[in-house]
Order: sequence, then C-alpha cells, then structure tokens
Amino acid sequence: MKKEVKIGFIGIAAIALLFFGINYLKGVRMFQASSYYYVEFTDINGLAVSSPVFASGYKIGLVRDIQYNHANPGHVVVEVELDNDMKIPTHSQGELVTDMLGTVKMNLILNLSSKESYQPGDTLPGKVNNGLMGVAEGIMPKVEQLMPKMDSILHNLLSNAMKYTPEGGQVKVILQGNNTHWSVEISDTGIGISASDQKKMFKQLFRGQNAINQRITGSGIGMLQTYRLVKRHLGTITVTSEENKGTTFHLRFPTDHKKYIHHKDTVSNESVPYFIPEPTDNSSYKPSPQTAPSLLIVEDNPDLRNFLRQSLAESYRITEAQNGQKALETIAQEQPDLIISDIMMPVMRGDDLCQTLKENMETSHIPIILLTALGDRESILHGLNVKADSYVVKPFDIDILKANIASVLTNKEILRKRFSQLDYQTENLPKEVQETPGLSLDQEFLEKITKLVIKNLGKDFNVDDLCLEMGMSRSSLYNKVKALTDHSPSDFIRQTRLKEGASLLRSKKYTVAEVSDMLGFSDPKYFTDIFKKHYGMTPSAYMKQP
Repeated sequence: MKKEVKIGFIGIAAIALLFFGINYLKGVRMFQASSYYYVEFTDINGLAVSSPVFASGYKIGLVRDIQYNHANPGHVVVEVELDNDMKIPTHSQGELVTDMLGTVKMNLILNLSSKESYQPGDTLPGKVNNGLMGVAEGIMPKVEQLMPKMDSILHNLLSNAMKYTPEGGQVKVILQGNNTHWSVEISDTGIGISASDQKKMFKQLFRGQNAINQRITGSGIGMLQTYRLVKRHLGTITVTSEENKGTTFHLRFPTDHKKYIHHKDTVSNESVPYFIPEPTDNSSYKPSPQTAPSLLIVEDNPDLRNFLRQSLAESYRITEAQNGQKALETIAQEQPDLIISDIMMPVMRGDDLCQTLKENMETSHIPIILLTALGDRESILHGLNVKADSYVVKPFDIDILKANIASVLTNKEILRKRFSQLDYQTENLPKEVQETPGLSLDQEFLEKITKLVIKNLGKDFNVDDLCLEMGMSRSSLYNKVKALTDHSPSDFIRQTRLKEGASLLRSKKYTVAEVSDMLGFSDPKYFTDIFKKHYGMTPSAYMKQP
C-alpha cells in the first residue's frame, strides 16, 4: 500500500473519530435507537443545543435542534431526541427551568392520567418556569429603590447569625415573593435571645445579656441600623427566639415600586433613639468651627465609627483611625484634644494604645475614653489601670458618651487654666481633676521646662534651645505646651521669665535695670513694657506694693 493511501485512511479515521468523539461529548447517542419530538415555546430562555431533557428527574434525551417558527411568528420549535422506548402521554408538556447558576434545562411534565401517547414527530406545548431566579427577577425591578441598602440589612443579620451560632450550627435564608409582598427569613441555631431582651431590640443600642456574659464582642449598632433601614423602605421586621435554641428574623416588604417612589423623600416621624444615619459622603457634613475641640475616633467597626462621627460632628472636629497603630500615625501628625477608642481591635488594641500614649511624656496629656463590650469588674479595672480617663461599656447611650466627653474636656480646661498661670500645684483642685490620668507626668514635664528656663535666665535661651534640652521636635513641644498651658513655647518662656522677675522685684534687693539684665532683657524699657502688659503696672509700681 502506497504511503499516500495510508495517509488518506489515517486522515479519514481521524475525522471519523473526531466526529464521533464530539457527538459523544455532546451527549448524542450515535448507535442507540431514538425517537424525535418537537416542543414549541414563545421563549426558549437561553436553552442551547445538547441541553439535557429530563422526566421525573431522570435524563431521557437531549436537545438536537432549535428553529424559529417563521410560519408562526414569536414561536420557537425545539427538536428533542428521546430514548426510543420512551412513551409521551398526550397533554404532556415541556418546561424550561433555570437553576441557581443560570443553566437552562428541559423537563417533560408527563400527564400520567392519559392512556394515549404522542407519536414521534408530534409537537408538544412548552412553557418557561424560571424557578427561584425567576421569582427574584420579578421582584428586583419592583424594589430597586431598596436594593442599595439591602446589602447592609442582610449583612447585619447574617453576620449576627453566624457570630452567635456555635461551630456545627446552621444558618438558613429563605426568600419568598408574590405580586404584593416579598420576604426574607434568616434563622440560626445559635445562643438565642431572652424574652425580656427581645422587647428592647429595636429601641436602643442593644446587645443580649447572654452575649455579654459569654464575652462575644459587638457594638449593638447593627440591629438599630437594620431596623431603621427596614422602616424607611416601608418594611417590617420581627423576631422569634428562644435561648440556647436559636433566632429567626422575618423581613417583609411591599413589591409595589410606586410606593417607594411616592415616599422617596419622606422619612417617618417615628423617633428611634441613637439611629445610625445612612452613610453619606464626608463632604455633606456641616463642618465644625476650627476652634471646636478635635476628637480622634479609633474603631475597627465601620458602622460604629460612622455612628460616632455623625453623632459628634456638630460639636467637634472629627478624625478617624481603624486601629491603634493607625491612631499613633495620626497623632504623630496632629494631636487631638481627646481620643475615643475601642479596646478589642486588630493590629493594636485600644488599651495598648492608651498605655503607650499615657507613658509617653509627649502625649500623656491627651485624654482617652475607652469603649468596650466587656463590662465586668476586671475589664473595667484594667481599663483604668492603663490610665484611661473614662471607660464606657457597649452598648451605650450616646448622650451618656457625650456627657463623658464634656466632663473629661472640662477637667482638662480646669487644669489648663491653672497651668496657664504657671501654677502646678493641684491640691486645691476638685478631686476628679486631681485624679486625671497622666497628670503627674504632665506636672513633671512643666516643672522640668520651667527649671530649664530659670536655669538659663540671663542667656539668649529660646525655643530651639528648649527643644534641644528636652529632646523634642518643635511641633511636639508646641503641641504639648499649648495643650497644657494654652501658651506657645515662646510665650511660656516669656511668662516664666516675667514670673521670676516679679519674685526678684518683690525681694526689693535689685533695681529694675538689674532685674531686667538678670532675666536676659537687653533693654530695660522693653522689660518694663512687657511687664506692665502682663501685670497691669510698671516694675517700679510693683516693687512699691506692700
């Protein structure tokens, strides 16, 4: 046999093998007897050639061809190949079904009560059943006003269900809908909620007592946010629960999109305390005056962080950090007047942040309020031991937190007024002010820089010299001195000189010119001018006082 002939036979065999292989992979049974039927649809909904055909869950054939019926516009004829011994009762029909992944298959709905059968080549009626995806598809256009917030609602409920369900438990989600309403049911087999706690769930920043007792962390924010979002979209939310057995949340919304459009700009007058406003762009917030105290919020939970920002933005200048490490980076750039920090955070905890700041002379003056879900005695004592100025247990009343902030800042202002007079004795101050965390370190700092200024009286001692002696940058020194005394470092040096000068003048041992020279003022007249401006009288008049 010639070489060319061999090559030809091999080529033919390869083509034949390829043909049968492709058809085999497509499900075409080349050597099995089969029968052909037709199913007519008005919409094939993504059905493809070689799609399987089932009856009672069993594969009985496949789609061989799809043709548009030009004789009957709007109709499509699907040719199906079925097992040869398959009998199709009359009045049966084909049904197209779409699964969760979007794959379309054909089911034959057999009319088992009929004793007659279709003959090969006959045409069966067809219909489309989109299943759950079809229900969702029908619902979604009607609730498109709601969907941007649905992710927040479901996220809060699902995350709670998973958080409070122990390992090996179950979390189920059921979606249902009709022409008037659609609903979501989320159930779990977790720790449950007591009957008394269920009454409080949608009325305040709530956390179940059993969750607190088991030290399961949380803010209590998410449930209140979920409630308000559901109400804003004309829905209802209810809960059924039993301790140690599980919890089920039921959500129900109208499907009439006209209702959402009608109420687009309308918010219910129902008052829900401490509601978390819907997230908005930061530029929409009313800016606080530049003179307002600055707060640094350190919180890894974005919902709680947003809630705090929006609750406090009218009275304070707000900056944020996701954890203790990010907070340290922020503080290095600009020191806040007060820090509100969660304790349990990744990367760096809030109590570690507090201890780091309070043990550092450059930052010990910054007041810190710690927030935590752990309200037992040991946890509170730990928070106070790391020198936190206040300790607030979650869930908290926002008004109580605001009162804490005001109290801490008031105590700070009392100290600032005392220190602005260069008086570092605190014995006569209110007890709560005397007990300000980090106060001893702040007093030590002020006493140290005062001694340095007095030590260098008569010399050209300036801010740069003070920075060098203290081992601090100009910005760090400025922030510290300004926060404690409300003076800039240069003003502090001048005030300290004047106070020492007043002491020398009271001794009546020196003339005004001698005191001026001892303080490092080259011009007695300049000394007289600034002394009068500060004390309201000339150095000479000051010396004559009894």
